[in-house]
Amino acid sequence: MTHTKGLGLGRLLKLSSMTLGRQLIAILCQLGLVLLLARLLGSEGNGQFTVALLLPMLLTSLLNLGIPSANVYFLGRSGVSIADAMVSNLKLWGVLTAIGLIAGVIGVAQFSETLFPGVPEKLLWGAVAIFPVSLFYALLISLLQGKQDFRAYNLVMIIPSVASLLLAVAFVWGMGLGVGAALLSWGLGQLVGVIVLVGFLVSLRRGNVRESYDSTGYVKRCLNYGWRSHLSNVITFLNYRADIFLVNMLINPAGAGIYIVSVRIAEGLWLLSQAVSTILLPKLSSMHANEELRRKITPICARWVTYVGLLFSVALAVTASSLIDLLFGVQYSEAALVLLWLLPGTVVFNTARVLANDIAARGRPELNIWSAAITLVVNVVGNILLIPEYGLKGAAIATTLSYMVTTVASLAFYSHLSSNPWWSPLVLEKNDWYLVKQLVRMSGK
Repeated sequence: MTHTKGLGLGRLLKLSSMTLGRQLIAILCQLGLVLLLARLLGSEGNGQFTVALLLPMLLTSLLNLGIPSANVYFLGRSGVSIADAMVSNLKLWGVLTAIGLIAGVIGVAQFSETLFPGVPEKLLWGAVAIFPVSLFYALLISLLQGKQDFRAYNLVMIIPSVASLLLAVAFVWGMGLGVGAALLSWGLGQLVGVIVLVGFLVSLRRGNVRESYDSTGYVKRCLNYGWRSHLSNVITFLNYRADIFLVNMLINPAGAGIYIVSVRIAEGLWLLSQAVSTILLPKLSSMHANEELRRKITPICARWVTYVGLLFSVALAVTASSLIDLLFGVQYSEAALVLLWLLPGTVVFNTARVLANDIAARGRPELNIWSAAITLVVNVVGNILLIPEYGLKGAAIATTLSYMVTTVASLAFYSHLSSNPWWSPLVLEKNDWYLVKQLVRMSGK
């Protein structure tokens, strides 16, 4: 029987709850933005906005080279000073930004009609312009996570979502400026987040005792670790968004606009696993000398985020049709059926998300590549085969199957590395109820 007392779960719960609160605010703002744009732009305009955003998101995912994961890993292990990490990240950002802008310009100029059918070219140029800000934010916010400064981290994570929503209300609703204004709102929201992030990093740097500028050495270490997690991150991103891309190509932007509504609602079930994972990676990295403790914490976290997700998925399944009709209107009614097919895969993927952090914290992020690669093949092939026959429902079925494959592979890799039985992250144990007691105590304070 696993004993949960003494595992530091109280602090983990406190930090996870704080992070969950931040994510609830962010997800409400994101859903508010989706709702606003869905109502004002219609399914076609909403689809064009969503597909255009794939471009800066894809460039950021491809070119971050796993640097955020490396930052969290090395700072969590106290393997680098904040000064070295900041200088190194700025150098890397400059080089990667230049590469990304060149790739983006070539992609839009030569392949926009092939890769992004139905999306106006001016939107794609705007999306390319957003990329440098998006990359800066993605790289440097990981420094706050690695230092486990979760108050600052959570605040900086909220700001872009809040700012984007407020700007969209002003530009799209207030001024009626259309899809281009929606994209501008998202980009300016990211910029506001970057400005606040820089302020926190400057303050953190001033408060750091160690004065070191071995940035060249850290760049090498960062890239050496980062490449192993990078391919996994890229493939995972493609898994998240390949269905939207293929829906746009094989159906149309209006179909993508409907499909993204289902995706956004379903991904709300990842809130708890995202919160736990944010805290878990640096925590597990710092516990590299205490394997027994690490073997106990991860299964508990995986079990609870999965079952809490299952509980909320049942509520969503019951209310999906009424909820979507009420919030988005009857033109999005098809999204309810799509959501039902997305829910099973979304729920089980909570387990994989937690386990992936444990695997990365053990210095073996490359193992996540294999599960992600298999999943990508299932996802892409499934979408190509099922969308022509079943439409949006086919995309949802393919995505759910791919998430299930990821979870099975993650369980196998985790069991091999930790020597825990494969079922330990799934089967509740009697002493798991200690977590409930901790939550009750926290809520009473």
